[in-house]
Amino acid sequence: MYHPDFAGGFSIKKTLPALVPGLSYADLKVQDGEVATVELQRLMFQGDQMQAPERAALREALLRYCERDTWAMVKLLEKLRSLVADQLELF
Repeated sequence: MYHPDFAGGFSIKKTLPALVPGLSYADLKVQDGEVATVELQRLMFQGDQMQAPERAALREALLRYCERDTWAMVKLLEKLRSLVADQLELF
């Protein structure tokens, strides 16, 4: 059973908007894990072929994505803990 706002999934990208409104990836250059994976591979295996500013920008974009992903997990955990605590108070 899942909340209808999860749009049929339990990924962070599906649950975050429903549980932590206002926290999203929309303002980032890298906005999802698939793109992050491809770009990390590009940086790792083709980074020496990139101009230094491009390489630095890609690295920064990946760091911002990872930072947001980590913060999103923290906020989701806080929300889930509060939901559990609210339910326990009912008993």
